[in-house]
Amino acid sequence: MVYIPTSRLIPGSYYRQTEPVQVAPASDITALSEAIERAIAIGNPFITEAEAAASPSWMTVARTGVKSWSAFERGALTWSLGTDPKTGAYRMRPYVALKGGGWAPERVLLFTLPADTPIPEVARRAAEVVSDAAKLQSQS
Repeated sequence: MVYIPTSRLIPGSYYRQTEPVQVAPASDITALSEAIERAIAIGNPFITEAEAAASPSWMTVARTGVKSWSAFERGALTWSLGTDPKTGAYRMRPYVALKGGGWAPERVLLFTLPADTPIPEVARRAAEVVSDAAKLQSQS
């Protein structure tokens, strides 16, 4: 399953992952593309420190089947899909798990698409990347 929480920006600070969360099977490119499109439409709204502190975790046992964030991280693959601040080009990159928890972006981009690429095409390309990675992970 693919979980795409809303990344809300605390100005001058960090992103907090909150509801709503888009969920789709990694094997269903159409459903996954639609989930990515919905996440793009929501964007990265601002949130205050107080709102972030009061927000419940989006990651629940009922939704993900795991009891802790560390258990979720152990089985997760993570990516970032965004735009280049200078050119507006869409970019997707993987994140790697850090020892002790957390994630760091890889230097290598998985793809770059021109700024004028229609959102459905961006979402479809991202869905293909995620689906292919999930297939590889399930085979290992």
